[in-house]
Amino acid sequence: DGPGTARPGAVVVGRQGSVIDAGPTAEMDRRYAADVQQIIDLPDRLLLPGLVNAHAHLELTAIGPQPYGGDFIGWVAMLRQHWPGDGEPFAKTPSSAWFAQAAAAGARQSLDAGVYAVGDITRFTEVAQARQHAGLGGVSCIEVFGMGPPWDAEGLATIGRSAATDGVQPHAPYSAGPALFEAACGSARPVSCHLAETRDEARFIAEGDGPFLELLQSL
Repeated sequence: DGPGTARPGAVVVGRQGSVIDAGPTAEMDRRYAADVQQIIDLPDRLLLPGLVNAHAHLELTAIGPQPYGGDFIGWVAMLRQHWPGDGEPFAKTPSSAWFAQAAAAGARQSLDAGVYAVGDITRFTEVAQARQHAGLGGVSCIEVFGMGPPWDAEGLATIGRSAATDGVQPHAPYSAGPALFEAACGSARPVSCHLAETRDEARFIAEGDGPFLELLQSL
C-alpha cells in the first residue's frame, strides 16, 4: 500500500465514460450514493492506471516473441535471422505497409495488456499513423542511421521530410554519426537515442573496435 492506493477501492465513471473520482469504497459511497446508476462489483480484481512503455518498436511485432540470448549482438543476429525477405539478412526490406500492419497488431497487443501509451521508434510515418488509428497513445520518433557520409544521406533526408512525427531518433552512437545528431537536435523536436547501454558500445566509442565494429562491418 502507498499514497493513492485504496483497498477496497472504487472508481466513479460519468455518463460519457470519463473517470470522475476514485478512492476508498466507503468514501465514494458517501459522495455519490444518490447519483449512482450502476454498481459493478469486482472484489477479486486489481485496478491500475494505464501502463506506459517508454521505448517500443511496434513495427517488429510480426517477428513474434523470441528468446533473448544474453547479449545485444546476439539479439541483432536473431533479428536478421527472422527478417522477412528472401533469406539474405536485411537484403530485402518489406514495404512500409508491411511494417504498419505489424505495428497495428503490436498496438492492439499493447492495449490488451493494459498499456495506454508508448514511446514508439519507427522508420515510417505510416507506422505512427497505424499506432494512432489503433487508439494507442504516446509519441512516435523517426529512427535514422548512418555513420558518416555517404551512409548518413538517407537519414538526413528523412529528418528533413518527417516533420509530421513527434520526434527523431539517431539510433545510437555506434550507428549514427555526428551529422545525424546535429540535424536531429536542430529540428526543434524531441530527440531519443539508445545511449550507454552496453560495455561493447563504450569500447567502440572509445577505441573504435570490438563487437560493434564487427557488427557494422557485417552489415
